[in-house]
Formats: sequence, structure tokens, C-alpha cells
Amino acid sequence: MNTLDTYTCTDSWGLVYDAASSGDFIGTIQEITGYRSLCYIGSGIPGNDNAGFVLSGGFLQISVNAANKLYAKRYPGDPYSMPKLSLAMANITVVGGAVAVGSAPTANPVGVSGIDGSGLKRSLLTDATGKLTTVTPDCADVSGSVSSADVLFTLDLLNYPSASIQIISPGTSCSIVFESSYNGTTDWTLQAGFNTSATSSGSVVQNATTTASSYTFAKRSRYLRARVSVYGSGTVSAVGSAIATQVPVGIGAFCMGTAGEGTQVAAAPVTIAAETRTTSKSSVGNGTVTRPIATRDGRLIMRPHSIPENEWAYAPPSGGLVNSTAEVVVKAAAGANIRNYITSVQVMAEALTNATDLTIEDGDGTVLWRTKITTAGLPTVPIRFDDPIKGTANASLQIRTVTASGTGAVYVNAQGYIAP
Repeated sequence: MNTLDTYTCTDSWGLVYDAASSGDFIGTIQEITGYRSLCYIGSGIPGNDNAGFVLSGGFLQISVNAANKLYAKRYPGDPYSMPKLSLAMANITVVGGAVAVGSAPTANPVGVSGIDGSGLKRSLLTDATGKLTTVTPDCADVSGSVSSADVLFTLDLLNYPSASIQIISPGTSCSIVFESSYNGTTDWTLQAGFNTSATSSGSVVQNATTTASSYTFAKRSRYLRARVSVYGSGTVSAVGSAIATQVPVGIGAFCMGTAGEGTQVAAAPVTIAAETRTTSKSSVGNGTVTRPIATRDGRLIMRPHSIPENEWAYAPPSGGLVNSTAEVVVKAAAGANIRNYITSVQVMAEALTNATDLTIEDGDGTVLWRTKITTAGLPTVPIRFDDPIKGTANASLQIRTVTASGTGAVYVNAQGYIAP
């Protein structure tokens, strides 16, 4: 019997509906002649007349499923009635695949689908854990061009984790800044991006540019914009995209100090390398940044030493200093703002008729160092100045025996360097 067909009951149990062959039934059964009938749902014909339920002039909601069947007969004691039954399937669709999560479906599973960009229906997929696989496409490029201090464009990053901006034309003497905001109208703040076109001579992470360059940004707020903050001349143009994938930012960075040499210190300077010098460098002002210097093969020069080209040495004349109080120049004036430094001397004296002081003097006669030599003389004595003797800028250094020695000679060797 199909749904909506009628069945006429007899004195014996008769098969009305078989779920095993016709599928599950959920609907109503109705007695349409006004007589009573006896109905039974089970896997087989019942063994007595007390089984089942009585249907009399009305209808009941029933379900017959799996291997069960619906049977019916005339109600005992109503021998003259001829009840007729009608089945009506409920407006319900039974779908397959109703099994536990993680199990293979026993029938066609319920599929969830969507419409692709060309209007075709596509099934939605999940990964092995049941998570829906989604791919958000990158948005179409947005672009902007201005010839004044104005906003080039604003990107809405809702549902997007990253963005990219490329400055196509920077104009002339223009500055373009990158800013983010939560509401897109106020509270714009600078946002740094990764300069994907930076070289070893430029900074990698920037929040502004004056050149044609490309940047990627990690999402910080919903809105990101490019704006000409300083306008010079020409046309400034740029393009931007919201990116559906997370772009790694800060994969590399160039470390640079915050102040150039000779400028006021803005923060702790970062030293990357020493400066090779074969000549003295120009002096800088007090409290300003300066680079360390090194020899041509990279040996760092530290006080009291200097680059080889700025070192000097003095040897006394043949026969030494004999019976004289005249100044003897060991190093001439080095030039404007440059001083002479002595790092070491070696002194030797024969037996003298007269004891004498031995001095190292500035060019104007100011005594910078003094020792005494007795009449017994002095063996060769090396003397090192851990704090070098420093002359006046652009002045000579000289030695002198303060008292004429009579007989006997004094020998003085000296070494040093020039520096500011």
C-alpha cells in the first residue's frame, strides 16, 4: 500500500505498510468509513487479538521504521463493518547519514554546499577534525592618486589579517605616512610596515616613506590608510590590498644609530663597525656622536695608541746633548687643533761634571715633565707614560737640560703620536 491509498480490513491480519521495502513512514493513519479497526505495528503478525491499538472514526500519528510493518483487521465483535484505512505521509524528509560523529555514513550523508564565483554549486569541505575549510580571497586592489596633502586610500581589514601597500609614484619632496584606526574616522596613529624593497643601506621597518617602495603590514586595527602628510609637487599614487593570509613581519632588520656623527646624541648610539683611518679625522664637538677608528686591517685603535700614519719617533743627535741649556725640538707643531703626545722615552747619561734637570716642555717653554740626572750619570732607563704627555694644540714638543752638564752627554729618545 502506498501513502494516500486506502486499505479495506478483513477478519484476518493484513499487511498495510512494510518499512523494510518501502522505507520509513512517519505520518497519519485514518479510518474513513466510521467503523472500528484493530491496528498493530511490529516485525510480524501478532499472535492474539489483544495486540495493537483501536482506530475508530478518527486518525492517529504513527511511525513505521526499520524492519517493522503495519498490520490491520476488522475489530472483533463488528462482523458487519467494513473499515477502510488511509495513510498520509507527514511533510517530513528523512535524510541519511544519521550516525555518530566520526563514523562513516550508512546512507547518503547530508551535504552542505555553496555557490562559487561563477554561479556553480560546490560542496563545502572540512579537515580531518571536522573544521570547515574556508579560503578568503584577497580583495581587489584599491588605489589612489593625489596632488596635495591628502589621503590616498583607506583599506578595510575586516576578516583580513594582513595588508600590502605599494607607492607607485612618490611625487617630488613628498612624504607618505601609514596610519591605522579602529573606527576609520578618528584616532589615526602611525603604523610601521615591513619594507620589502629595502636594501642594506635603508631601514626595513618604516611608518613613512619618500620613495617608490613596497610594504607589508600585520593587522593592528580594522582600518589602514596611506596619506600624503607633506606635499612638495607632482602626483603621488599608490595601490593597496587586504591579504587573506598572515604575512610575517620583521623577518630582518638593519640596525642603525639614531644620530649621525657630529650631531647631538638623541639616544644610545649603535656601533656597527669602526672607521678605517690613515689620516686624522676632523674633531667633533663635546657631547656629540663619533665613530671609533681602526687601522686598515681592522685593528681597533685605542688610547694611547694611534694609527701608524700618525705615530712619530725622535732620536737624539750623534754625541747626545752636551753642555747646553738650549731647547731641542723633538716634534714640530702638528697643525691647527692637532696636539703632540708622548707615550714613552728612553733616557741615558754619561758621568757629568754638573748635575742637571731634564725636562719635556711645550713650545712656549711650559714644563710638562721633569727628572734629575746626577753627576754619576744614568744607565738607559725606559719610561712609559700610561697617561700620555699632551702638548698644546698646534705647538711643538721639546726637551732641555736645564743646567749645562760641563763634560758628559745626555741621550733622550722619544715616541708618540698626533691627535686632537
